[in-house]
Amino acid sequence: MSKDNYETFTSCGTPSPKGEFHGNANIWFYKKVDGKVYILFQKRSKQVHNGGKYDTSAGGHVDKGETFVEAALREAKEEIGISLSPEEIYFLYGFNSGTSIFQVFLSDRTDKNDTFTLDPGEVESLEWVSLENLESFIEENAKSPLRKNPFHLLALNSFFEAGK
Repeated sequence: MSKDNYETFTSCGTPSPKGEFHGNANIWFYKKVDGKVYILFQKRSKQVHNGGKYDTSAGGHVDKGETFVEAALREAKEEIGISLSPEEIYFLYGFNSGTSIFQVFLSDRTDKNDTFTLDPGEVESLEWVSLENLESFIEENAKSPLRKNPFHLLALNSFFEAGK
């Protein structure tokens, strides 16, 4: 796929109008502790869209000239202060929401001892949620797009049920 596909900018280099087709890259961090899998959620800052609700570990729009991988790496650094290499993320799945192309990635943080530095303008806090509590956590706490999209839950459960 070309770097120029599904950008959040028009061909003139100006930001795309709200609602125009664009790309989104999301990344889920996970870790395994004592045989249990935990997924990292970020609680969105109250001053941003969906503020106070939980979302993927990091994510956002694909900028002009970026690939989805580059956008996922940038968002992880910007939002939660973790620098990753492309080899540290794995493609989980992609989907078309009608207004966006999404690509969703995973990063195994088991035994990484990460120190997170949150961007207070975007992220209020982080929370590790066990895979067994994932569905109820999303239903009760996540922003609307996560609650309405069954792909996240299905893909994460399938990935870990396959023994990854």
